[in-house]
Amino acid sequence: MPTRGLTHDHVLLGERPWKGKRLLARIPRLIRRDANPEDALSLQAECFLRAEPSRHTPVLYGRLDPGPRLPNGALIVDAVEGRAVDLSKDLRQLAETLASVHRLPTPDEPAPLAWTTCPVHALVTLIEDQADFIPALVQDRQARAILDEERKWARDLAAEHGMAPLPPTLILTDTHPGNYVVRKDGRAIFVDMEKTQYGLPAIDLAHASLYTSATWDPDVSGVPGDEDIVEFYDTYRKAVPPSLARLLEPWFLTFRRLVWLRTTTWGCR
Repeated sequence: MPTRGLTHDHVLLGERPWKGKRLLARIPRLIRRDANPEDALSLQAECFLRAEPSRHTPVLYGRLDPGPRLPNGALIVDAVEGRAVDLSKDLRQLAETLASVHRLPTPDEPAPLAWTTCPVHALVTLIEDQADFIPALVQDRQARAILDEERKWARDLAAEHGMAPLPPTLILTDTHPGNYVVRKDGRAIFVDMEKTQYGLPAIDLAHASLYTSATWDPDVSGVPGDEDIVEFYDTYRKAVPPSLARLLEPWFLTFRRLVWLRTTTWGCR
């Protein structure tokens, strides 16, 4: 299939459906330097398996182990058929997809997936690491001043709330709108699973709806307005248990600001 993204190639398997489904080989092009191919493939497989009960992610059917002709192996998953997201009409579907994942029960033992219980501290630490690249990349004084002000706000937030424990749920992490396929039945299927972990759902919501995310993928059309974003969060609140909605609501705007800063400093890096 046409190359999309940085880390995977995708190959459709056969011309005919298998038991009514088209299958896809998801072949890692890059893996983390600190992981071997077998462990990296097993971790990705676990990401698919943990999210599968949501019915809003591809089904995992099997794997091809790493070998001489396929150094990083491959996963065999649904070839999800549909169209790219249109943000003028699909933002509610994205909210329902995220709610379906965040509602899943959290296991007592999250391994091998990552587990973050203090998300403010973790996110601000990542932002500060990435901010090392700002001086060489951002020459405009006004832009530098904005980034300096936002980083100070983030550091102050971390000093006050950084170690506040917030109960994690399964989150997808890389939730920009380009990582969904909208099927004929209207469901938005999230397809880029390898960053799945346990953390704060407000991060997923922000990354799915911020301007810096909405304009990332050229195949995604439309830019959400303020009313669209309010409806997105309202749809999500109604789709998750009331206890989760009450826990997250005070953090919605805070994490929109933090995720914007994460994305912007990532761009500098």
